[in-house]
Amino acid sequence: MFWELPGPRRFVAEILDSLERQSHVLVLLPRTLGRTGLHTELERGVRGRALGELTVLLTDGSDPDPLDLLVARCGFRAATVEELLFDPFRPSRFLLLDDPGTSTAETWHEFLRRAASHTQVVGRSEVQFVVLVPGLGKPVVDDVFLSVHPWWGRLTQLDVDWATESRLSELPPASAAARYWIRALCRGLAVCDPVLASVLVEACPRGLQELTEVVARLDLFDGTPAIETNELPGVADRFRLAGLPSDGPMHRLWNEGLLDWQEDHGPVVLTRGLVARGDEVELRRRLWRGQLEVFMPIVERARLEVCGYLEQIHGGRWEGVLCRRAGLYEDGDVASEIGSLARLAGALKHSGHPLAPTVRRAIFGWRDIRNELAHWRPVTFDAFEEAVEASDCLLMSTG
Repeated sequence: MFWELPGPRRFVAEILDSLERQSHVLVLLPRTLGRTGLHTELERGVRGRALGELTVLLTDGSDPDPLDLLVARCGFRAATVEELLFDPFRPSRFLLLDDPGTSTAETWHEFLRRAASHTQVVGRSEVQFVVLVPGLGKPVVDDVFLSVHPWWGRLTQLDVDWATESRLSELPPASAAARYWIRALCRGLAVCDPVLASVLVEACPRGLQELTEVVARLDLFDGTPAIETNELPGVADRFRLAGLPSDGPMHRLWNEGLLDWQEDHGPVVLTRGLVARGDEVELRRRLWRGQLEVFMPIVERARLEVCGYLEQIHGGRWEGVLCRRAGLYEDGDVASEIGSLARLAGALKHSGHPLAPTVRRAIFGWRDIRNELAHWRPVTFDAFEEAVEASDCLLMSTG
């Protein structure tokens, strides 16, 4: 499913566009990013655009010379890179080489640079190479007939939302409170990580401790990323990044799938990295941020439902009627904002004219949710579920 998301699909389309322009392609991918789906999508894309056929060759870095490797495993008979481009014994027009080793990445880059340089001299090439490597120890940029595609900033909030809703649709129906809770978790904690979003949908952790246990158990890729938690960058370090880090600790974190970039948030240390570091402060902040985005529109909707109920019972000028009944003689003292509704409900109770229990429960429940979020505190699942159930009771009472 990952490579079917909008961001990854754009990434694949950009690579195919480069092949159509007759460029050789260097793809920089984190070590932990699943590659099999990318192979499949590129094969399908090459056929779909009627460009020809693409042959996939998996390497393990055991042969440090790309030319020797291609001769030994693909049937080429060329003696030089320049001859390779027009070798009639090529297996197909396009050849994808996937080498996850870091030691041979620079060798592959030099190979592609020579191939692109000769393609520029001749003006064409009978074979084009797509090479997947985990990254280089230096910045790499496009050149004539060489396109570089780094996996950096490719995932947007749309990808996370898409993964969340797709997985929700596949599971048995959950309560309204659980669905909103899951969306808030994914919005705040699965930034740049749609795979984690699918896991959170299934687990639906209801507290920070349960969340950290779920994330700590993840084994999303082959092996466990080898990280030193003290290498995880702080906010100031992250925001000095202008692009994909080409070397140093942050490049290593990117290569382990723990660092990415998103337009809405800038450089992001993925939640798995925060859990490994035990950074509860940042985890709580992200949980709060997701709740703010998802819960505040629900608070507003609940407020309108309460106002609609009061208008249905007390008429179009219900504010004035209830203010006078509560001893608040100036209508301007009370508005229909959720906090003001709570003050009105309290005043009515003290004056001996309390609102119906279902209305009071909804007003105070959502007032408490709003107050917690306004003070940068994440809401508990139990408090949110109670507020949702109060609104449901209110709607049922009004028919």
